[in-house]
Amino acid sequence: MLNALILSLRQLDDRPVWSVMLKSFAVTVALFAALGPLCWWLARRAAGWAGGTGWWQELAGAVAVLAVVLGAWLLFRAVAVAVIGMFGDQIVRAVEARHYPDRLASARDVAFLPSLRMAIASAARAIGVNLPLAPV
Repeated sequence: MLNALILSLRQLDDRPVWSVMLKSFAVTVALFAALGPLCWWLARRAAGWAGGTGWWQELAGAVAVLAVVLGAWLLFRAVAVAVIGMFGDQIVRAVEARHYPDRLASARDVAFLPSLRMAIASAARAIGVNLPLAPV
């Protein structure tokens, strides 16, 4: 198993691996970028629904955007782990193609829903471990 880890680390500069890393970074940034305006809009709507007008709605929107920025700072790694989990098969395929070509022929792609489930579980584990350790 240690040998497999060393082989995969040596392959970090390969094009398929970089492709997955750049794609994962772009998707993660896009998720947080979309979350900001969505939270801003929802907070303003909620403040308006609660009877707040004018600057209350603006304050609610600003607080929501600040919460998203703080959340992005704290949760970026966990979300990136989940996104990379969605594209992990491409990295596995590249490593197998180079180092284990005989096994590549029998490899099966993971379907979208199981891949999504594993990605969410990975993010949940990362958050579940890091959240209690944050004060430390």
